[in-house]
Amino acid sequence: MHLLLAALLVTGPRLVTTSWLADHLHDPDLVILHVGTPDTYAKHIAGAQRTDLSILSENAWPNMDTTKLATEMLAPDVLRARLESYGISDHSTVVVYPASDRDITSATRVVFTLRYAGLGQNAALLDGGMAAWSGEHRPLTAEVPHPTPGHIAATLVPSLVVDAEYVQSHLKRPGFVVIDARDLVFYDGTEQGEARRGHIPNAKSLPYTSMFDDAG
Repeated sequence: MHLLLAALLVTGPRLVTTSWLADHLHDPDLVILHVGTPDTYAKHIAGAQRTDLSILSENAWPNMDTTKLATEMLAPDVLRARLESYGISDHSTVVVYPASDRDITSATRVVFTLRYAGLGQNAALLDGGMAAWSGEHRPLTAEVPHPTPGHIAATLVPSLVVDAEYVQSHLKRPGFVVIDARDLVFYDGTEQGEARRGHIPNAKSLPYTSMFDDAG
């Protein structure tokens, strides 16, 4: 399992620039996902389809039931069908971009889900997102694409996702590290971010906000 994870972490694109995307906008195998609320989609990158965390879970923001576990992965067949509805196939290049800073975590979660679905080598995040594209005065459109459903035969990579029991049984093993990516105030329990305050024992704090600069 460790060799597989290592291989996935070093293969395939992770980030593409605005220049790269502009040069490939008319590629027939390109699928662009605009991650944000409907109001952010009024003007978007040509060919982009709007989505949010509902692409990957039955209980996710913005229509999340806080009394239940959130953003759990869909069943494999349901996930595959949902991705295919965006025109995604095994040979697609999928570029995901956040509509705003508040959508960065959702966009990266979509990229991760594509990796889980076996499409990791063809999935990338647009560096800087919509802000970078707009800031360079690149063209936007209001046209909504209607893609032909794709076909995904790729095999899921289940080792990318673990459950609470797995974490609990590995907490004290050498070389096993748990990263808490929430803001520090939730990690140290000074704010009520979850049903219970604090963090998993021995987890290290690495807030997601420290992973990108002011330009996203």
